[in-house]
Amino acid sequence: HAAQEGLARRARRSRTPRKKVSPHMPRKSKAQSAGSAPPPQPASLAAERDAAARAEHAVRRSIALEALAAATAAQDIDALREAIEKHGEIAGDSSEYWRATMMRKELRRLHKRGPAPALPPAATNLAPEADLRVAIAELEEATEAGDLVRLKAAIALHGAAAEETDALYHAKQAMTRLLEERKAEKKKRLAAAKAAPAPAAAPAHPSHDEEARAARAAKAAAAAAAVAAAAESVETARTAAAAAAAAAAAEKEAAAAAIAAAATAAEKAAAEKVAAEKLAAERAAAEKVAAEKVAAERAAA
Repeated sequence: HAAQEGLARRARRSRTPRKKVSPHMPRKSKAQSAGSAPPPQPASLAAERDAAARAEHAVRRSIALEALAAATAAQDIDALREAIEKHGEIAGDSSEYWRATMMRKELRRLHKRGPAPALPPAATNLAPEADLRVAIAELEEATEAGDLVRLKAAIALHGAAAEETDALYHAKQAMTRLLEERKAEKKKRLAAAKAAPAPAAAPAHPSHDEEARAARAAKAAAAAAAVAAAAESVETARTAAAAAAAAAAAEKEAAAAAIAAAATAAEKAAAEKVAAEKLAAERAAAEKVAAEKVAAERAAA
């Protein structure tokens, strides 16, 4: 049967006319049959996009630098923190960002130390020559004073105005030297603390022993008093619980007596009701007999 079906299929295929393909007709490629690919974008469009992105980045960076410079000039720790957090990603490699972070550190340190003289304001509104003179004077005064905090503040405030000057170079050298001296002193203190022998324990004084024994005795007495108070409170609680249990039992007995009295009253009422019903039935029967007798007498008459 399967062989016959196969022969029938072959016969049907042989009878089906096939579509003729002209040899002169061009055949479609696989790419054309799958679908036409999107046209490639011109290089000019990508270049325009890159230029627009660079211009936008430059605008954002200039805004960030101006905000950091304004916060540094204001010497406000809140404004500095906000500007650093907002513009640190885009202007993190700039000198304005470094000056803002240094100013914030110095303001934090001064705030921790307590009230201190105000830092010299930055001379940003002066002419370039006056600004440079003020910056050099402030840097030289800070270098001569030898104060690390003042040096850092002066470099942070006037470093931009006094770039490539001997005053800024000397101030940075003095700051580096002071930092190294501070580190060396710290190392010396740590080494001296490690090398110093531990203080020997002082011999126990008899009076100290007596005081210790008295303290231990006082502690023991206090502990005993606390235990006694706890036991008394437990006994009081037990007495109160027993009294409450007795009161509850009395209330329970009273409730049982009330229930029994109610049951007795109910039984009495039921008995009285039965007796009344019986009496009513007897009266009805007597009246019926009397009525029948009267009726019989009338009938006889």
